[in-house]
Amino acid sequence: MAAPAGAHDDLTACPAAREVVAALIRTADLLRRVTDVGGRRITDPEPTGAEMSGHLARLLQRLVEAGPARMRDLARDLAVAPPALAALVDAAQAAGLLTRQPQPGDPSATLLALTPAGAVAGDRIAATQRRACEHALAPLTAEQQRQLLGLLDTLRDSARTLFRGGV
Repeated sequence: MAAPAGAHDDLTACPAAREVVAALIRTADLLRRVTDVGGRRITDPEPTGAEMSGHLARLLQRLVEAGPARMRDLARDLAVAPPALAALVDAAQAAGLLTRQPQPGDPSATLLALTPAGAVAGDRIAATQRRACEHALAPLTAEQQRQLLGLLDTLRDSARTLFRGGV
């Protein structure tokens, strides 16, 4: 398979491909852990100091971003088993963070939607994640961030091509 357009002709001057990919994976994993507020318990910044599980944080984030959703869609999107999600939804509903409502046009289906308190909590989670992302990228200038994004897009496109066509 030929090297993609723009690739270095003299690969001996480049780090080993496995070394580069391993560094990308380690860095991506670390950044995911640092910026994924759903990956750990977070303390709600309100004076109550109530803690929120990572799964609940991801559930609220998903509902803030995409709006009301069916339970099966949430289970798929969050990669959570339906029984575990049902328990989480019950707890969130009891805490006043979400409600169940009939889906328009299909009275047998139920949508989960944020209450005003759930929307506030979801917005706080999004702000926490945004700050974590900004902090993680702070060592890079705006131009370096744009360059990195372009390089990552190129690698993603190449990986998709390899994945579809085999190596």
